[in-house]
Amino acid sequence: MARLMGQLKRQAYRVEPDRPVAALLAESGQTDTLSRLIWEPLCIAALNTPVSEASAQVFARVLQDSLAASASASDLLIPRVDLSELFPVPASRWLAMRGHQVRTAEPIKAIERHDDGYRLDGDPWRSLYDHVVIATAPYHVAALVEALPAMAPVTACIGALRHEPIVTSWLAFDGPVHFPDPMIGLSGGYGQWAFDRAALGGPEGLVGVVISASGAHQEISKEALEIALVTELQEALGRLPALKWSKTITEKRATFACTPGVVRPATSTPEAGLWLAGDYVASPYPATLEAAVRSGISAARGILKRCGLKESAFLLN
Repeated sequence: MARLMGQLKRQAYRVEPDRPVAALLAESGQTDTLSRLIWEPLCIAALNTPVSEASAQVFARVLQDSLAASASASDLLIPRVDLSELFPVPASRWLAMRGHQVRTAEPIKAIERHDDGYRLDGDPWRSLYDHVVIATAPYHVAALVEALPAMAPVTACIGALRHEPIVTSWLAFDGPVHFPDPMIGLSGGYGQWAFDRAALGGPEGLVGVVISASGAHQEISKEALEIALVTELQEALGRLPALKWSKTITEKRATFACTPGVVRPATSTPEAGLWLAGDYVASPYPATLEAAVRSGISAARGILKRCGLKESAFLLN
């Protein structure tokens, strides 16, 4: 591990030319055991792309800001509430208390350009907007900007992105399941990470097993996968209570495939006043919550600059 981290530090965490993470690991003499138990789980968890295809440059940036940073940069925080309650709902309340409106359940079908701004097809008020931020999944962008010819290069760039899946299997047992920690890693099978939902505010006996990126688990049925995951949990935790029910959810386009040289769209677009935000927008980071937040801040800063306003007035730190 020290050999790889030392090599990256000497290179200022630049991997040129960019290449697959597997090649970087081989070049720095990482052992099979170390790769299997440390580097591969880190790479797949962060980039959601197999090490044989994942960008070594993006992985190096992740390592720079985690393992090579201060101890607090590697703190693992697991929320006890869902992500909506963790941030969007409090943010909406904060805005409402200051006289702003947050409107939901109003699907927007298209963005229309007018001489004096943008209109949103689906906005019941038919308001005009100087700036619009598209903060959707990447594959929804093309339909929204179809009436804007200047956006064709952007939609072509987005359309060229490949995607990787994330599978979550929910396993509900008839009794408590004893985890050593709320989250554990699994090795040698299909499962990668297992979460004790009872320790995180959920019902007793509920376990979530997450499998990131494409792999052998896609070649078997959901039923066979769930049986295999129960076996893997028993090997890790000991005898388990009877399984009451199970449900496996596959998000086929969970993230873009973070491969060497992948081209991602910028926050600003050829349409003045139209911005992109999301984990797929160009940045040094893979498709993570951190990347999404950074892109949102970048879009907000761009709008403030266009409007001639100072960031400090809007609490953007």
